[in-house]
Amino acid sequence: MAAGVVLVSAPAADARRVAVTQPTGQFAQGPTLVGDRIAWAEEGCRRGCDPTADVYPDRYRVYRSSSGGRERVARADGLRTRFDDENITVESVSFGMASNRVALLRSRSDRGAGEVVRERTGLQLGFLGQPRETVFSCEASELGLAGADRPPLDMDEATLAYDAESCGRPSRLAIRDLASGVTRFAAQPAGSFLELIRTSGRYVAVLRRLSSGGAREIAVYLAETGAELYRAPAPGGLTAEDIDVQDDGTVALVARGRADECDEGALSWYSVAQPTEHRLAAKPCPNGVRIARDRAVIFVETDDDGGQELRSVDLAGDTRTLVRLGKGSRRVDHPIFRVTAGPTPFFDFDGDRVAYALRDCSSNQGLHLTDAGGEPDEVRYVGCPLRLRSRRIAAPRRRRLSLAVRCPRGCSGTATIRRGHVRLAYTGYFALGPGRRQRIRLIDEAASRALRGRRSLRVRIAIRTIDRTSRDQSTLIRRGLLLRR
Repeated sequence: MAAGVVLVSAPAADARRVAVTQPTGQFAQGPTLVGDRIAWAEEGCRRGCDPTADVYPDRYRVYRSSSGGRERVARADGLRTRFDDENITVESVSFGMASNRVALLRSRSDRGAGEVVRERTGLQLGFLGQPRETVFSCEASELGLAGADRPPLDMDEATLAYDAESCGRPSRLAIRDLASGVTRFAAQPAGSFLELIRTSGRYVAVLRRLSSGGAREIAVYLAETGAELYRAPAPGGLTAEDIDVQDDGTVALVARGRADECDEGALSWYSVAQPTEHRLAAKPCPNGVRIARDRAVIFVETDDDGGQELRSVDLAGDTRTLVRLGKGSRRVDHPIFRVTAGPTPFFDFDGDRVAYALRDCSSNQGLHLTDAGGEPDEVRYVGCPLRLRSRRIAAPRRRRLSLAVRCPRGCSGTATIRRGHVRLAYTGYFALGPGRRQRIRLIDEAASRALRGRRSLRVRIAIRTIDRTSRDQSTLIRRGLLLRR
């Protein structure tokens, strides 16, 4: 189980953190603003995740903030991810939430010998605290139909929208009225594929990839009838990354250039009255977009030192800084998980507040909230110290060793134990929450063999950690003693 949410207060000049994930619960989706609460999802492993030993997340939890800290509102267990020489199995979950309902979309793709063997998807919907019912499911086993990315899904207080042909082509947009339970369908162009779906009030917007040369276009539908109101091609020469729609049908779109740099990005908007591209001067980083009350929120780069800010941009191009993330080596990193269509933005905006995720020392994400009408928030950089508690290392047990460390603010990175040029043990990645008595677990490569016939062995310990900018810190190197048990 993931650790809990912490509600805290902070000085006015500092970004207000309202929740935090821990290494046992990796941040998976969100934050999403739902009324006066924040919802998010975490992934984890029943006995702890260890990618170096092919132990991947097998559980998914959806939480929302509450007066008591946090409240779990949905769960999915038994997820399976496996990679070997002949087969690949990837299972994913995503959620949509309203103030009194939650939807879980679970998808599994099994591949063999370079082709999709089978794709299965199921969507469940229900009131909070009550059993969910299946509203959609599909299965396909034809070559090239399915992809490894999770199917698109979005939900607000009135509407649930999804791809009703996510196991095949072309896609078919499904728009479910949550009050009446009626689902309306909107056919898509032949051979097209829905990459993103966004809902707001009476409107549903999609970003779809066409069969002709992989071109992309946006389209906006009226939720109550399923009728298409307008469509427009995505910016030419760029790759559309993300879209969002506000409650009058206006769409904001972020696109990136070939170099994937912030200064090549483009921010555009489209509306029911003016359904053509209106490109603004702002240069967004390719990290997603959210729009409300005629203001789009994006990440922008502020200088050559890699400084970034979270800004809002109105439809006339006027900008306002909401959050400053620091500069250069003291910039705090924010997460971005890219899929085929673009990033999965780890922020949300409702016109009054912006919620966003920032990396902590454990390489997990603290969830923050900023009032959009106030002074810009500052994210303060703090270091991520790590110390060895002992240089004595017990001999391997079940092909595992451990290093005793102290990480007062948490830590993440890689670790190795060597004797000369021979690597005795390693871990490709570790993440520990804040504490003073922790252990980094390593895989035994040659430590047991090197200890044969010896009571002890002098070794070299090397630990390279990652700071809040996602950069490697200087390597901690110490001499140690490997001891027979």
